[in-house]
Order: sequence, then C-alpha cells, then structure tokens
Amino acid sequence: MRRRKKSLQESADCNCHICGISQGIQMHHMLHGSMRANADKYGLVVPLCYQCHMLLHDTGFFDKELQREAQRIFERDHTREEFIKTFGKSYL
Repeated sequence: MRRRKKSLQESADCNCHICGISQGIQMHHMLHGSMRANADKYGLVVPLCYQCHMLLHDTGFFDKELQREAQRIFERDHTREEFIKTFGKSYL
C-alpha cells in the first residue's frame, strides 16, 4: 500500500494557489463532486483565497487547469489507468 502524499495544503505556505495572497484562505478540492473523497485521500487540495474560490465555483475559472494539475500530481506515483479507475476519466 502506498503512503499518501502530502497535500498541496500541507506542503504549501498557505497562500492562494491562483493569486498568491495569504488572507481569507480556504481549501479547494482539485477534483470535486463525487470525486471529493478520493481527492482528500490523495491530497489533491489547494489553498485558495475567498475571491478566487468563489470565482472558480461561480464561473469555472481555473477549474480545468486544477483538474489537469491534480492528474499530473497523481501520476507521479500512479499510472494513468489508476487515475481513470479512481476518478472516472482523464483530464490530460
């Protein structure tokens, strides 16, 4: 069994992953909805400021980029086939 990698939350300095500010930080699951539990399991969460987090949820701004980044992170230790089996599709 592979050990869970540190989430971006645990390894980041808690600045917004998009704009870099350090106030009003919230954690965002890079893969959300039905994939949220597996995003937690594999540490695929990032710090976002309130404004960027709301912009992402309201408009989808930066969502596709975060999904692709999550897949690249997952594939450092796993295969693409494992990603598809775990998350249902490929974003790359």
